[in-house]
Amino acid sequence: MFKLKKDQFRLICYLIVFCGIASFPVRQILAFEYPKIPPKEYFFETEIYDPYDPARGRYVQLNFRNRQVFLAKKNTAVTGYMENCFAVLDTGKDGNAVITDLCRTRKEIPQGRDYLRVKYCGFSYEWDSKNNKRKKTGHHSVKLPFQRFYMNEKLAPEAENLVREHTRGKSEVRLKVKVYSDGSSAVDDLLVKGQSIREMLRNGK
Repeated sequence: MFKLKKDQFRLICYLIVFCGIASFPVRQILAFEYPKIPPKEYFFETEIYDPYDPARGRYVQLNFRNRQVFLAKKNTAVTGYMENCFAVLDTGKDGNAVITDLCRTRKEIPQGRDYLRVKYCGFSYEWDSKNNKRKKTGHHSVKLPFQRFYMNEKLAPEAENLVREHTRGKSEVRLKVKVYSDGSSAVDDLLVKGQSIREMLRNGK
């Protein structure tokens, strides 16, 4: 009967472990490329600027406008700073994504609603300027899972100037994001007046 030597047995064990580790990113890629439930597209209204970081390459920083949810009370959502939670999504009249609610767990999310995994940033009360006091109502802020849009080194420095030139203070920049059924997301494109910023820069617009 054939017997494995210790070195051969260890090698086989190492190969099994290596294959298991290597298969994880492959499964992740396949899950994003070929999901059982097709992702839905959402557009997040944003501003951009170019904070060159030699350690991380060229990208534009995103400053989202709609990353808040207005709720009647502070304790209706999570309360811990940078706590993981879920932001329930909807589309506003302008076609941009809006957050309608925050949930601690997936079980709290209304059936059939799209959602994102986000970080909780805190609660801010509204101010009653007429009576000069704080109101009981306010808004919760969250940190979205996408904060940067990476670009070619030659294109990123021009992006901020292009946006400023073409929008002139008006918010016409939107991040196109694919939102999956498990709350994960993938950035698809950055649009300026409905056009891909990469294409606009390549064409010299």
